[in-house]
Amino acid sequence: MSSLEQPANIKFCVLLEKSPSETLEMLKKAYGNDAMEKTAVYEWHKRFREGRTNIEDDPRPAPARSSSTADENVERVREIVRADRRISELGISHGSGHSILHDDLNMRRICLHMVPKMLSPEQKEQCQTQCYDSPSLFSRPSTSGFLPVSTAENEIEGTPFCGFR
Repeated sequence: MSSLEQPANIKFCVLLEKSPSETLEMLKKAYGNDAMEKTAVYEWHKRFREGRTNIEDDPRPAPARSSSTADENVERVREIVRADRRISELGISHGSGHSILHDDLNMRRICLHMVPKMLSPEQKEQCQTQCYDSPSLFSRPSTSGFLPVSTAENEIEGTPFCGFR
């Protein structure tokens, strides 16, 4: 069924001078559970009675997203996540926070922490620099029983710790 079919039928009923309730009854008989809701039928009936000729629905504008407010919120979320990834209150809606983290900051949830989906080139360079500048990090014995580096594999491949060549 086309999305324009029922408005066209409503327009036809208006031309036949049927009442909105008669039109609704006819649509329910013809379309059953797929018939438009009562409020939509009455609204279309009113539009056609007032002289509307187009059966296509008016385009609905997307919710306005103020770029300055959105940019400010993105920056606030970025700074707060950097400071404390476990924060739960920002003063913005849950959905806005989620879309900022997921869409704008490219982060996703792993083990209750929001982390970047992929490292940016700057983050990769920072990791590599920290690895080369902190050789003492690897000279300490591991308390967890795991080595922070698979040294034999890295020596064989000639790959630095962070996995960058």
